[in-house]
Amino acid sequence: MPWEEGFSDTGTGRRSIRKTCSVLIFIVVFFALVLHIHFGTGFGLRHDWTTTDTRDGDEMSGNDQHGHNGPSKKPDLSRDDGRFLLDAAWNYTAPPTIRVYHWTISEVLASPGAMPKPVLVVNGQSPGPTIRANLGDRIIVKVKNLLRNVTAIHWHGLYQNGTNYFDGTYAITQCGIPANGGTFTYSFIVQNVGTYWWHAHYSTQSTDGLYGALILHSPHEIFRRAVHYDQDVVVMIGDYYSTYSEILLKRFLRYGTGIDGQPGDEPSPDGGVINGISQARCAYIPATDLTLPERRSGGFLSSVDGDASRSPPGQLEQPVINEINDCASNADINYPILPLEGGKSYRFRVINVGSLTSMAFSIDKHSMSIVEADGVDVEPRITERLVVGIAQRYSAVVSLDRKASAYWIRAVMETNSLRYNNPNLNLTTLGILRYDGVAAGTKPPETPAPLSPRSLSDDKDFVPAGRLDAPKATKVVSVTVSMQYDVNGDYRSFFNNTSWEPLTSTSTLLEISRVANSLSYHHPDQLLVSTRGVETIDLIVNSLDDGDHPFHLHGHTFFIVGWGAGRYIGQALSHISPMRRDTVIIPKYSWMALRFTADNPGVWAFHCHISWHAEAGLVMQFANLANQRHLSIPPDVEALCRND
Repeated sequence: MPWEEGFSDTGTGRRSIRKTCSVLIFIVVFFALVLHIHFGTGFGLRHDWTTTDTRDGDEMSGNDQHGHNGPSKKPDLSRDDGRFLLDAAWNYTAPPTIRVYHWTISEVLASPGAMPKPVLVVNGQSPGPTIRANLGDRIIVKVKNLLRNVTAIHWHGLYQNGTNYFDGTYAITQCGIPANGGTFTYSFIVQNVGTYWWHAHYSTQSTDGLYGALILHSPHEIFRRAVHYDQDVVVMIGDYYSTYSEILLKRFLRYGTGIDGQPGDEPSPDGGVINGISQARCAYIPATDLTLPERRSGGFLSSVDGDASRSPPGQLEQPVINEINDCASNADINYPILPLEGGKSYRFRVINVGSLTSMAFSIDKHSMSIVEADGVDVEPRITERLVVGIAQRYSAVVSLDRKASAYWIRAVMETNSLRYNNPNLNLTTLGILRYDGVAAGTKPPETPAPLSPRSLSDDKDFVPAGRLDAPKATKVVSVTVSMQYDVNGDYRSFFNNTSWEPLTSTSTLLEISRVANSLSYHHPDQLLVSTRGVETIDLIVNSLDDGDHPFHLHGHTFFIVGWGAGRYIGQALSHISPMRRDTVIIPKYSWMALRFTADNPGVWAFHCHISWHAEAGLVMQFANLANQRHLSIPPDVEALCRND
């Protein structure tokens, strides 16, 4: 049976094959564990594991089974709303388990909104499969990449202590999984508990649908719930672009003047998305009056297979559409539907998977109790509207105590990040919560949003459950965020004087591992902070930009020990049980102090999670314990760089 084929339970012969393959997989995994092949070091845990081999959906899609790597004609993204309602019979106290996933990443032509566009999918799905596991489980994800470009998968928020090389950060912890059929296996032990997600960490691939949920449980979780609930529901919300992100990225970066002719102006979305379904109706790119040579020569791009920001002229393959403003006004409007049981309470795991804007989440006529932020339990806060920044996650417990009916789920785009007017922008994306027993097809009777609902919209609105004071800082790192022209005349994003460019055919982790004195490693396009031994760092971020930025630190949960308007000039910081999380919104023209202990060996990115800003260079790195050799990089990780 080929690696990429899925299993079917139809017929006794296929059941026999499946049983045989399961036995073979168990034997292979067992001996691999014994020999420590590909699996990394974890963090010293030794377990007796059982094995769960998960093959989600049809692993082949469209023309891919015939060896073609372009967009297929498959229009359906396997939208099964039921897969976002997690099994209530989950065993939180099961012995540690090996959970094996087989993923085929490909590109399909689909219509999450009204217009068809290339969408990046896993096993034919976007969002991709939800991974669910317990503390101490080992997750193994075998990836086959059928895309035209390389890829890398990041496990957002996971500590990866001992397996930094599986963090999945392109050009930082790994090179890309080769295009057109390349394979790679991620393997790591679950060290976190809470709501997380996985997404592509190469270029803007996540913007085009390459993401999914990652829900991690504690054996004690069911006993320490501050607010009772019966079942978990995953809700992924975000902004949505009807235009393929490679086109937008080239327009944003290549001409150096913003997509609308103004320096630094990011592409504005066409609408929002809830669990892979959008009501965006148009693809809009504003016209500009640029007269750059690329336009005068006919406005052609080099092959989109190349670098999204630095493709040289020549070998012209695809015309640039100088301005796109297409609408499909007669298309059907689709809504994600959650049929839930009245009288029960549900933990909504809300994840912002977007690329530019914060999103406000609410359910008409229902309040919610917020009990978690980025994997950190918080004192319950009651609200009717929750603003979720890009890459942030919250758990909102909702009691279905209203009249049995259908109610609008709302994901409303915050507009403070939008730089130009998209005349067809749909700010509100709707889903339907339908009480069990209400007739299929029933829609909510009214569409106006509730007036002045109670809202939580700031990291400072939350208090961690249980006191944990921040340790004393031993090192201060101060950085300034700005957007400016570089020496080549391109408009870029900067930490201090450095605008990140990805290394080619290598990674920062690999480079550091090869030099005799890793503390002395330097590269002009990499702002790298190296530590000797264990340090507790105060990272002071001063933003000189006129927009808010969602910043994420890989491999750590930080304490937010201070913030304020303007620049940091020595203001007092607070170590008394401050809020903790891994992704924080730093407002425009302000500063924030983030404290973390750099005891997790490896190289960890700190970057803005606005896709366009990260690709414009707003990335820096921390090399923890750089003077010590804590990590032995597996051969298959090194091999990726020989094919990158």
